[in-house]
Amino acid sequence: PSQSAPPENSVSPEAQPYKYELDYHKASDYLKNVVGDKILTQAYKIVDAFFAHEDSVTLDIQDLPNNFADKLGYAASLLCPQFAAFNNYNSMKDLNLKTGKFTFRYVVDKEEIDKKTAELEKKVSEIMSDLCEGDSDTMRALIIYNDLTRNASYDNDLPKNVKEDDTNFIYVTSAYSAILDGLGICTSYARALSFLYTQADIDAGVVSSSVGEQHEWTIAKLNDKYYYFDPTWDLGGYIKYFGITSADR
Repeated sequence: PSQSAPPENSVSPEAQPYKYELDYHKASDYLKNVVGDKILTQAYKIVDAFFAHEDSVTLDIQDLPNNFADKLGYAASLLCPQFAAFNNYNSMKDLNLKTGKFTFRYVVDKEEIDKKTAELEKKVSEIMSDLCEGDSDTMRALIIYNDLTRNASYDNDLPKNVKEDDTNFIYVTSAYSAILDGLGICTSYARALSFLYTQADIDAGVVSSSVGEQHEWTIAKLNDKYYYFDPTWDLGGYIKYFGITSADR
């Protein structure tokens, strides 16, 4: 009682808003290790060309490892949710293995891409506004996990047998749909969580399995150890599959 009260509007350094700036070239250490620096450099070119609304871009594919075409699409989709949502990427059709020319197959026009990009960046900013500078990696991971899953649902109406160029399927299976609409499947939520974690300086990526049934979930490093995160099974605000070990998985 003898101490004077702090100023009414004072904020401790730990409670300051988290310093955040969205960066579509921001790659986690996990992603770098999975695809390698050479592929990541080419993925940056794809993302930049996508935002420039270019019809094609020539990539340097010399000396790249096997399966690099699929890894390019994987990396680009984790770096930029819009790329996966509004571009029908096919490694067999869109990349000329002789010339390195990558051709874009947009599913919406450039004005719509710009509009959707603004909407995504606003939503991500709202999520990041829940973080504070004093938060630990685990706290940031938990807050983002909750923000992504608590009002989200699984799209049980998505048909299983669709054409590869079905625009609704392309959209709903993207991280963009999970972040903006709270709707998607395992691919949507695993990649959305990876993208948000990476933007919040948490080392994260996506892992998958086809044992029993196809599934994707997120992997992220907390306190110098990698843990698994399965937001698909926690939709609705649960945290049962947050930060589980390999044995738990």
